[in-house]
Amino acid sequence: MVSPSVPRHAIVPPLRLAIIGSGPSGFYSAARVLSSLKARQDVLVHMYERLPVPNGLVRWGVAPDHLEVKNVENRFAEVASDPRFSFFGNVNVTAPHSPTSTASSSSTPATGYQYPHALHIPLSDLAQNYTHLLLSYGCSHSRMLGIPGSAPGEVLNVHSALDFVNWYNGHPAAHDEEILAKEPWRRVALSESMRDMSIIGAGNVALDVARIVLRASHPSTPAARDELAHSDVPESVLSYLSSSRISHVDINARRGPAQAAFTNKELREMLALPGVGFEGVDPQLIAQAEKGVAEQEEEQRQKVKGEELSEADKEEAAHAAGQARVKKRLLSLLAKGSKTKPGEADKRWGVNFFRAPAAFLGSEAGTPRLEKIQWTATALGLSGAATAAQATGGPSGAVWGNEPTSAPQEGGSHQGAATLPSGSTSPTRSLPSSTFETRADLVVSSVGYKGAPLGAAMESPSPSSTTTSSSALTIPWDPSRGIVPNNAGRVTGLNGKVYVSGWLARGPVGVIASTMHDAYSVADAILEDHSSATSAAGLTGSLSESQVPETIRTARTREGKQIVDWTAWQRLDVEERRRGKEAGKEREKVLQVEEMLRIMDS
Repeated sequence: MVSPSVPRHAIVPPLRLAIIGSGPSGFYSAARVLSSLKARQDVLVHMYERLPVPNGLVRWGVAPDHLEVKNVENRFAEVASDPRFSFFGNVNVTAPHSPTSTASSSSTPATGYQYPHALHIPLSDLAQNYTHLLLSYGCSHSRMLGIPGSAPGEVLNVHSALDFVNWYNGHPAAHDEEILAKEPWRRVALSESMRDMSIIGAGNVALDVARIVLRASHPSTPAARDELAHSDVPESVLSYLSSSRISHVDINARRGPAQAAFTNKELREMLALPGVGFEGVDPQLIAQAEKGVAEQEEEQRQKVKGEELSEADKEEAAHAAGQARVKKRLLSLLAKGSKTKPGEADKRWGVNFFRAPAAFLGSEAGTPRLEKIQWTATALGLSGAATAAQATGGPSGAVWGNEPTSAPQEGGSHQGAATLPSGSTSPTRSLPSSTFETRADLVVSSVGYKGAPLGAAMESPSPSSTTTSSSALTIPWDPSRGIVPNNAGRVTGLNGKVYVSGWLARGPVGVIASTMHDAYSVADAILEDHSSATSAAGLTGSLSESQVPETIRTARTREGKQIVDWTAWQRLDVEERRRGKEAGKEREKVLQVEEMLRIMDS
């Protein structure tokens, strides 16, 4: 991809770019802009992050035993070393709901991490300092199942994958005692009485959760546990995991093997876990899936050979054929199974296809504690194609654990039938008289992430479209998809100069590499547009050469909150690595924001 060039005779005005969010999308966009304008000293890129620490998904989302993936943080540090770049951590950029949205959510208390230690500043106050604005704060909320027992706190030991991943990655939202006192259901506690764990969803996050638990739970081989002991899992979490007696993990998918959303790499890693046996998949299911995938591959290959398609369509068909070959390898891995056979293993895991949860059932006394899961068997659509399968009574939905084409609303029906995340139009059918129950001590719902508009702790049920408004600057919002509507990164409905990238632009799709390419594309759009005289309302670019906007200085004085620059973050980074070295690991994360800020201010 070649970055856009500017004619030599053109007089290009100064560029003042504010990036909201400090994850991969934000950093890659910053890198592209700065590297494309190396000779320009009148370019300033300011990155705002609501937590005191940068790196977003890399720090909080990547599995701790995948340290090689986290090495991308070194690239982000290179970006931050550019004198034209500034980091503003512990700054929560907010925007009030529109009147319509506020009315619909006034009776719904805000939940989730509220960033109590951060400086809170409205988007309009910030935007007036810049010529361009990039929203890249990602998807930080969980998709909801909407079945009995799945609401937060309704049944104990039922967690979202977001809460579970936050826990083992040391996110303050999972360890801050203030929020845990208000929302105790977020506290992950693996008691020694737990044996059976069920994960709803069949994507890579589901495999991450299963792998982390099985690596560390008692008894584990030294080889399995060492991977975590030398990672950045907090010591308190590692202690919990090591004392856990969970010996069986089920991963559950409402469609078949051909529609499994996890990738070959992650599946191989699971199958190679020392001392852990894979229970295998019904050979008939594998055979049926292989037949269907082979037919799809051949169909796409014939399209490539045909003369009636355009070159673009042929490229798409060739890509689809390649994807079918990848899926064939995944099915082969499922058929082959694990190196350790189930009968020889102390711990086991399996994948159950064609089932959907209908309810999480708990004990009767007090707040119910999870005991059983009620399921409904599912099947593929009547056409026999690779369509979504789903239980009776619920709207059709995107593949659990896959990158959805649309995200659901929060909540859902509690009619007793399995009600799944809405959004897909795939035909479905259920199997009559097919409800059954299994026992479970712990459930993790891994059915995807979703975004939220600025200033919203959790999206509320709302009309087909809402806005997040801030004075003259109004950011549109698509609640059905959980994204900021955009055209190739340019936010729709605005007069240019406002952009969105990453998961906030397209939903929770892809991995860090695909996010990089998307971020580069959006950065190129910024570079292409930045010489234009037009700009969105509220974007005046009044920021001077000063590295700290007057807006920020005024708000800091008013609220007395600490703002974290890159040097302060480096102090915490050094301290975490020092603590990690003492424990024989990569780093030992600081879990409380107050302690982070004390170290940064030292």
